[in-house]
Amino acid sequence: MKTNNNDYPALDLEALRSTRDSLSGHAISAQVLSIKYEYLPEVLDRFKRLRGHIDAAARGLNSASLASKVDLEFQVKKLRGLQAEGAKAGASADLLVEVEQDLASTLSTMFIPTRKAAISVSQCLANISDGYDNGMTSGYSDKLQWDQQVAMDAKPALEKALVDLGGQRKVIRDAIEAIEKAGVEKINQQIGLSIDQISALGMAPPEAQLVAFAIEQMKKSLANINEAVTFMSMLNESDRLLREIHGLQDRIKQIDRDIEQFAGKIAFIREIHTMSAQCDRYAQQYRQADHAFQKFLAFAKTNATGEIKERTTAAIEEAVRFIAFLTPVSLS
Repeated sequence: MKTNNNDYPALDLEALRSTRDSLSGHAISAQVLSIKYEYLPEVLDRFKRLRGHIDAAARGLNSASLASKVDLEFQVKKLRGLQAEGAKAGASADLLVEVEQDLASTLSTMFIPTRKAAISVSQCLANISDGYDNGMTSGYSDKLQWDQQVAMDAKPALEKALVDLGGQRKVIRDAIEAIEKAGVEKINQQIGLSIDQISALGMAPPEAQLVAFAIEQMKKSLANINEAVTFMSMLNESDRLLREIHGLQDRIKQIDRDIEQFAGKIAFIREIHTMSAQCDRYAQQYRQADHAFQKFLAFAKTNATGEIKERTTAAIEEAVRFIAFLTPVSLS
């Protein structure tokens, strides 16, 4: 609902309501992210306070508008009644003087309740105008995005290394299993394996090729090219590769956790910046209500002097315009 009265600023009540609703939704998301990633709880607390001020401001504007509207309607009715009495007084000087005194008395007090309401609205505006500087966390977001990208760039190389190690260990494990199947007790596990020993085990050609391939693979990784490959060294190499595989798996899992942490913290900052914009938008709209109250009170000052009949007519007309502004606000 939008009010747009001649002398008073437009107040988009739907914008105020929808902004509060949206702010509430983003606040829930921000709280979940802050708790889950244990991130910037002090920033979250600041927005909790600001949200509380906005909720209070919404209630305050409603109650201030309703109180001012009800009182002004009563005062307008009273002034019109006195005007009617003055018209009936005719040439009775005493009665006219009495009516003018009543008019002056009513005019002197009719703006007091609205002045109190205006003070309340202005205080609410001050409370919600303590905006958040996004620059305080923009730097955090930039650093988090950089760290996230570094982690994402590092992951493929680790995954490739994991595949390579898995392939190397499979070659050795296949050879170990082939030897065990052929009869490991037939060989000296401490002596280097040779083609003759492999043949002596009576392996089928495919299994013999597996063992030969594993021996060649291990020789490439030995510091001393003359060092013999034994069955025991195969077992040790298999264990070593398994430890490296587990180490890489742990590193990849940690990178995944880091990437999730970075993403969650970036999302939190995004929610905070969205909430900041919504708070500013709400305050901007709310300021229009404060301006309307101040405009009416400015009229009250200019109407404090002058001919009583003209002041009365002007007060009634201005009050009616202001009441038209207050009516939808008091119902929001």
